[in-house]
Amino acid sequence: MSRINIGRAVQNIVGKTEPYSALVELAVNAVESIEEAGHRDGCVTIRVLRSDQISIDQALPDVVGFEVEDNGIGFNREHLQSFDTLYTDLKIQRGGKGFGRFVCLKHFKKFSVHSVYESEHQFFFQKFHMGEDHDIIHNPEHGPSEIKKTGTTVTIRHLRSGSFPDKKLDTIAKVLLQRILPFFLSHQERFPKIILCEDSSVTQGHHQSICLNDFLDNQIGNFLERLEPDNSTFSLTTNTGDQKHYDFSVYIYKLYTPRNWTNRISLVAHKREVLRTQLSDHIPEFQDAFDEDSGQGELRKYIIKAYVCSDYLDENVSVERGGFRFKKHPDIENPIGRLQIEEKVSQIVKSALGSDITTREDQNIKTFQDYVDHQAPWHKRTFANADLSKLPYRPTEEQMEVHLRNVGFQRELDLKTRVKKMMSDVDFNSTDHDLTDIVNDISDSSKEKLAEYVVFRKIILDLFKKNLGLTDNGHYSYERVLHDIIFRRKGDTDSISYEDHNLWLIDERLNFTSYVASDKPLGAGNQLSPDILAFNRAHMFRGDNVKSNPITIFEFKRPQEDAFANPSSREDPVTKIVRYVNDIRAGKFKTPDGRPIEVTNHTPAYGFVVCDITPKVQEWLRYIKDFRDLPDNLGWYRWYDNNSLLIQVIKWEKILQDAEIRNKIYFKKLGLA
Repeated sequence: MSRINIGRAVQNIVGKTEPYSALVELAVNAVESIEEAGHRDGCVTIRVLRSDQISIDQALPDVVGFEVEDNGIGFNREHLQSFDTLYTDLKIQRGGKGFGRFVCLKHFKKFSVHSVYESEHQFFFQKFHMGEDHDIIHNPEHGPSEIKKTGTTVTIRHLRSGSFPDKKLDTIAKVLLQRILPFFLSHQERFPKIILCEDSSVTQGHHQSICLNDFLDNQIGNFLERLEPDNSTFSLTTNTGDQKHYDFSVYIYKLYTPRNWTNRISLVAHKREVLRTQLSDHIPEFQDAFDEDSGQGELRKYIIKAYVCSDYLDENVSVERGGFRFKKHPDIENPIGRLQIEEKVSQIVKSALGSDITTREDQNIKTFQDYVDHQAPWHKRTFANADLSKLPYRPTEEQMEVHLRNVGFQRELDLKTRVKKMMSDVDFNSTDHDLTDIVNDISDSSKEKLAEYVVFRKIILDLFKKNLGLTDNGHYSYERVLHDIIFRRKGDTDSISYEDHNLWLIDERLNFTSYVASDKPLGAGNQLSPDILAFNRAHMFRGDNVKSNPITIFEFKRPQEDAFANPSSREDPVTKIVRYVNDIRAGKFKTPDGRPIEVTNHTPAYGFVVCDITPKVQEWLRYIKDFRDLPDNLGWYRWYDNNSLLIQVIKWEKILQDAEIRNKIYFKKLGLA
């Protein structure tokens, strides 16, 4: 006699099943038993078995199992032998896999059967448990039956792990109906009654029974509504040599009172729901439930459930009906992928929803349009050419920015590919490339980047202006705050990229320097560290004479600070700049890579002290430092002839004012000023 390791068979179930899967298997088996008996008054009664423990708050006890009773053909000899056979093919024509009872045993520890069948006008009973070791049928009992009516009662109890996901009877009924709705679709007129009821007195005061069939007629709570799209079928053809052709049928339902359910696509095999996928994976607007006027002045929520049936799904369902053999994308073994099917279904569902979904799409597009118009104008061209069907639903600003950047990045890649292909042609003049289109696309891409950079400058100027005023605690910002806006301290152009500093606030030419150091010592072991030191290469207007490239040094002082103007101060910024320049000319310092700084006595040097020019500072500059005031009255200057050094002492407001003037025309062009 052959032996079966039942425990291993259960452990080897790799498909995605759950406790409801076991209940569905029993309910479907009961319906098929009634069909086989040919009863027109078929009835399946599902009793909910609950824990004996009553909670203190009088809540419903946990569900521990189910008892499924039918008035079908019963466990005759043929059915008993089929039950005792692994992978039986008794019901293969109905889509039976011969494995459902093992799915039950995966989730419930106890599985028992009590059945009455008729043979040669006599009635007999069968009674047994499903074994967990090597015998599928355990402790069998058989004999004449006092009950003269065929039928079977199957009991599953004692969950192996966790608890049953639902407690309320109406919730269990609605979930179960969703799982077996394809069975109703196939032969609703003569479908047996399915009654879900309680089997315990501890649930007194709650609904004691629900007929699932009544949901279909909306006799209970208007739970279901069938949608009839113009086209509810589609076809897919395999790419293999035989090019098999498969038809798919889509059945769409509105489900009301959806709790936390989501809009889903359900792939069905042999009239059983097998795999569920969120519709929002394909159309973002299906992320949330929908609202509908109930006709009584109130809104009620509903979700969409689309059932998909096909011979392709029947042929490729796994043995435990927990999934399919085909993958997300087509491959050699399975030339139709799940994504192909779901994309087709999602478009049919979208068409069936009509204005309910297009309203959401329009609102989503408007949200994106407002973001582009008012906060990210550089994305206008990208947005105009974006695939709007892939926009996230109710996006955050971060999501919109990421989405548009991804679209823009892909456009740039495509543009580079087109340019590369055009330039690689042997006979450029004979190509059919549209050069004008490519040039226009390059121009548009450049304009977008320029617009983004201009908006960035506007943000930096606003931030700079804010930190020039009094803070919330009535004090002025520290020098280090303004310093970091211009150029991060303790950094240099070897560690900080062009995009990460804002030297343009001071002078546009500083964006093109070959080396900039911020608050770093001038050479190994030296403690001298100007706030900003710049060595300018700028070949475009100084040629190749490197020694003529200027040195620029900045010193920053906190707004409203003027202690450095005291006679005893060691923080005299003018003297510090002169000392820095003299030491550089004397060859005391090297560049970060150890090379001498190429200067002569005639290399131009510029020094800037940025501070607030209080009356004390003004007097200090005029009478102590011998400076002259600038024409705009926002600063002072002095030329040190022997040092080839020009030092300017300028107000913080002058940096802001000059930067705003230089950029004002760009802000105006973008509608930012």
